[in-house]
Order: sequence, then C-alpha cells, then structure tokens
Amino acid sequence: MLKSAIRGVQAPPQSVNSRKPRKIRTPSKPVLQAGAKLIRNWQGKTYEVVVVEPGKRFEFRGQEYRSLTQIAKEITRAHWSGPRFFGLNRVRGIQ
Repeated sequence: MLKSAIRGVQAPPQSVNSRKPRKIRTPSKPVLQAGAKLIRNWQGKTYEVVVVEPGKRFEFRGQEYRSLTQIAKEITRAHWSGPRFFGLNRVRGIQ
C-alpha cells in the first residue's frame, strides 16, 4: 500500500531555468596612480595620504610608508586593513 502511494506522487516540476547559478563578480581593486590623494575622516579629523608609488609607497604627514595598513594603524592605533580603512575595496551599496 505504501509503495502504491509513493508511485502516485510526482516529482516536483523542474525549474524553467535549470542552468547553474552564475558566480557573483567581485569588483576589481581600484588602480591608484602616483599623486592620487586618499582622504579619510576619522573621529572628527580629516587625514590625507598621497600615493607616491602605487602599491609600494605612500606619504602621510611628511613621512613615507610602505603600506596603507601601516598608516591606518598610525591613525587608529588599532589593526585595520589599509585599503578597507581608506574605502578602496567597498562593494557597491555595502560599507
């Protein structure tokens, strides 16, 4: 009796769109150019960083740093991802 009941049950219809879900593309990192200024407001103060050599050297308060992370730590006194602190890896609509 149970077998006959199971035989009468139909499988749910297949989705019209049975393709694999598409991968969500993540935005590529912005390309910084020498001379670009990164400005960040943190706890009521505005901080400015100048790109000396993209991805390698940055100037902050007259001193050169090798990474944005070092500068973010200097500003906040805590570990931050430098690119994230300066808003370089935001996804549209998410902050």
